[in-house]
Amino acid sequence: MNQDDEREFTLTGLTIRIRLHAADSNGTLSVIEEQLPPGTGSPLHKIRADATLYVIEGQVTITRGDTTISASAGDTIFIPRDTPRNVANTTASSARILVIVVPGGYEQFLQALHQAGPRLMEDRQLLEAISARYGVEVL
Repeated sequence: MNQDDEREFTLTGLTIRIRLHAADSNGTLSVIEEQLPPGTGSPLHKIRADATLYVIEGQVTITRGDTTISASAGDTIFIPRDTPRNVANTTASSARILVIVVPGGYEQFLQALHQAGPRLMEDRQLLEAISARYGVEVL
């Protein structure tokens, strides 16, 4: 896959923009921008990487372990590796976040989900297989 071909795509209603691939930082980190329309978000999941989320615009609700955090534009939230997490936009306005993942590589998981296409939403086994390949656990 050509990285340049997959720098921006839609996944379960979110617009994903890869701002920095892990390959461009010798695997040190990945930088991903996510645009969340109202009523969208990620499922609860765990990854083997630390993530720092910066809210660019709007407001999001972040689950970090047993804690729920309401974050607005300008807020920065750290989520340690292997901590259950999700981000949701429960407001009536769009939101954008910047996600910095250390070590890098999480964007490869998102790209694999995108490549799986619409059948991903109907096939839990496919989701789990892709997740396992990239060290992600969907809860």
